[in-house]
Amino acid sequence: CPYCFEGKVKEQQKFLKKEKAREIIEWLKNKAMEVNPEKVEIVFYGGEPLLNIPVLEYIAEELHNWFRETPWKFDFSIITNGALASQELIERLNPWGLKSVRITIDGDKEFHDRYRPFLNGKGTFDVILENLKAIADKTKVIIAGNFNAASYGSLYRLLDRLEAEGLKEKIAMIAGLALICGLN
Repeated sequence: CPYCFEGKVKEQQKFLKKEKAREIIEWLKNKAMEVNPEKVEIVFYGGEPLLNIPVLEYIAEELHNWFRETPWKFDFSIITNGALASQELIERLNPWGLKSVRITIDGDKEFHDRYRPFLNGKGTFDVILENLKAIADKTKVIIAGNFNAASYGSLYRLLDRLEAEGLKEKIAMIAGLALICGLN
């Protein structure tokens, strides 16, 4: 995405390793015992968390299993571009406490595909829309987006398209819309 805050970091292909995930899990367990919360909720985001599904699943499963043995509640959410958010993945994650999936769609097909193409240049809108339809009955779905002066009008066309696709009643929330300045 041209507005990505990660810049050159994503080109380095650095991913959270299972060993570091184990350290994070242990830290979180210790912090929960120290703080004694009613609930612990984590959010997987940053770059694209679904590019590292094995580690995401590992963390979710480990924490779910541990929190089952405690008096505290646990759940997690994912913020994703939606390109890899398949029905099969959501069905695997649901038993481990998946609360919601927030998918970023930056307007209608024309504007979204301009700002959020795959590396090969092809648009992502159609893939994301199909994935959205596949998971909308499986988990709570939140739609978010980034808009600029040229694309903000496409939000209405996006909402019309989601309604035409039968998603109006299946989307829990439209949130996190951001106006990005300086993009043409």
